[in-house]
Amino acid sequence: MTGHYFGDNQNYRTKEEVNAWKDKDPILRCKNLLMEDYGVDEEEIAKLREDIKAQVLEACERAKQNPEPKVEDLTEDLYDPELADITWVAFDKKAAK
Repeated sequence: MTGHYFGDNQNYRTKEEVNAWKDKDPILRCKNLLMEDYGVDEEEIAKLREDIKAQVLEACERAKQNPEPKVEDLTEDLYDPELADITWVAFDKKAAK
């Protein structure tokens, strides 16, 4: 885990706090869920990581091709109007099996 930027030494956090949050790492938790509850193996996880990495790199390259946004456009399209009134429901993984 890293801080807010590459050079962040995180001297504002104790080692205990950092270690406590490592257990809550969403990527590790997702990996464990996929493996333990859905039978995904390490090879499939590695393939997922490579696919996701390729998608992110492709998106970065596409973004670099776009012109810099105008200052007056910085607050446009921040929210999806279709999600404004959405009702969130907890996902029951046992019911989904």
